[in-house]
Amino acid sequence: MARYIWPVDPGISINQAFGSSPGGVNPSGGHTGMDFGTPPGTPVYAPADGVIEYAQWFTTDNGVGNPYWLTSGGGISIVLGCDGDDAPSFVFSHLSGTQKNPGDRVRQGDVIGYTGNTGKWTTGPHLHFEAIPPGFNLNNSNYGRVNPGRYCTGFRNTTPPPAPPKPTPTPAPPVQKDWFDMASTNDLKNALREVIKEPAILDLIALAFLQRDCYLVDPTAKTTAITGSTTLAKKINWAAYNNAKLLTILVAIAGNLGIATELIEDLPETLAAQLSAEAGSVVETAPAEVDK
Repeated sequence: MARYIWPVDPGISINQAFGSSPGGVNPSGGHTGMDFGTPPGTPVYAPADGVIEYAQWFTTDNGVGNPYWLTSGGGISIVLGCDGDDAPSFVFSHLSGTQKNPGDRVRQGDVIGYTGNTGKWTTGPHLHFEAIPPGFNLNNSNYGRVNPGRYCTGFRNTTPPPAPPKPTPTPAPPVQKDWFDMASTNDLKNALREVIKEPAILDLIALAFLQRDCYLVDPTAKTTAITGSTTLAKKINWAAYNNAKLLTILVAIAGNLGIATELIEDLPETLAAQLSAEAGSVVETAPAEVDK
């Protein structure tokens, strides 16, 4: 078998070649790798024996924090350091997931991840594949990358191995990791903030805050029990009662992530003031039964 193999099976087309389309998101030397057009979930193979250096979604836009200048544009990415002083490192980006962790040793042909469409520098599912030689210079026209064809000359051996003389137990497959598993606390905070700032969610959160200080009422006036002494309290829709548990969880998550104060600050000033005034004037009594 070749010393280095391509990370996909033969027959998969190359959508963008190394060095093409200089400028834009590419450096002056052009595209820094090779793009293979693959449907999501296509296996990605290790080109050679080596050790996983990185397996994560890089979150910075400038590449700070890693020696290869990998950014959030590549989504979930893996860096494989191949064995040997003269061996390159290979980068695999826009993955949908991986079962590998930094420090894992892999053999040539092992499945190390699955193709996807993660990251902001992608227009469709594909594998972005880069080769970085030893002693690379990030300040050249290709950010230190070279054509992967300099190393890769063959494909994974697809000939099935001979059947073992005795059946062996099949180990449980490792748990597939996705964005949520890899996300940091800050990633979760940012995602929650984006959701919270949606107008419809702000309305629900407003109800959640009001529900902390008064009980829900029946807007159809089928009962005489009114638990709030203000018009705003009387206008709370009974349907919101079904969302109470969800809203409680949402507020609890915000509190656990330490952004409850920021959540309140995100509410429009007029709404926050109105809620504050209403919360101080409601009467807390048990909610009445309502015919639905």
